[in-house]
Amino acid sequence: MISIVLATYNGEKYIKEQLESIINQSFKDFEILILDDKSEDNTLEIIKDYEKKYDFIRVIQNKKRAGVIKNFEKGISLTNGDFISLSDQDDIWERDKLLMQYNAIKDYNIPAMVHSDLSIINEKGEKNCNSFFKKKGYFFPKKKSVDILISRSGVMGNTIMFNKKLKNLILPFYKEIPMHDYYIGVIAELYGKRITLNQKLVRYRIHSSNIGNKQKNLKEKITGFFKDNLPYQDRIEFLEYLLNKKDIIQDDKKEIEKFLKNIKSPTFKSIFLSNYYKNKISYKAKLFLRAILR
Repeated sequence: MISIVLATYNGEKYIKEQLESIINQSFKDFEILILDDKSEDNTLEIIKDYEKKYDFIRVIQNKKRAGVIKNFEKGISLTNGDFISLSDQDDIWERDKLLMQYNAIKDYNIPAMVHSDLSIINEKGEKNCNSFFKKKGYFFPKKKSVDILISRSGVMGNTIMFNKKLKNLILPFYKEIPMHDYYIGVIAELYGKRITLNQKLVRYRIHSSNIGNKQKNLKEKITGFFKDNLPYQDRIEFLEYLLNKKDIIQDDKKEIEKFLKNIKSPTFKSIFLSNYYKNKISYKAKLFLRAILR
């Protein structure tokens, strides 16, 4: 069985469409755990109606707001399935998402995670990009690539499925992580197996309320250029914690040490000639300019 953890907060606008895309999956052996983070709109009423209609849906509302990371952590801890799939509240799953990911991961007896590419839709559900990976310049080698996963990563939480062996490794979440999907992706790369599917299995809705890849207007982009921190600064504490773990192999520790050195003191070489950043010259030039302006 697959346990699907769906985190909600003020998601009344899109939650029905997402739930319908999950309920109508071609793979049928699943449960849906909906963790609501004290929504202030009609989200709770909507998901409670679905809970009454379907016996495989369970709704839990937090007594106080936990935030997205803690909400997913709680949901994962409550799962019963052999595999766990994470879902956001405002996307649309392609009909064979669960089936394709299950077939890709089912035979692994080590901690394993599978993720996929996405298409991008707008608030109206209209597709405006066929590949999130290509748009963002993400590339995932089939072989183990710790340097990529600890840096530009690109593992999107709304496409993740992992097995119980990985669940036991990631819980409880380390106290200081930038986001749950980055954390899960790194742990899978260090201790187990990452499987990347280039099929677009999720229609990723990007709008003004997204937590991560939020739509920004020109003013926000200009302000952010001068005020935002350089990339990856919120990963330093977590990566330093990993360096102190005795069960991480030495070669992987060397990759982490090298990455930490470069992000603490970025140079032309570390920005333009490494695999740490997305492979777009314009993006790297922007980062280098921000670095020298600091």
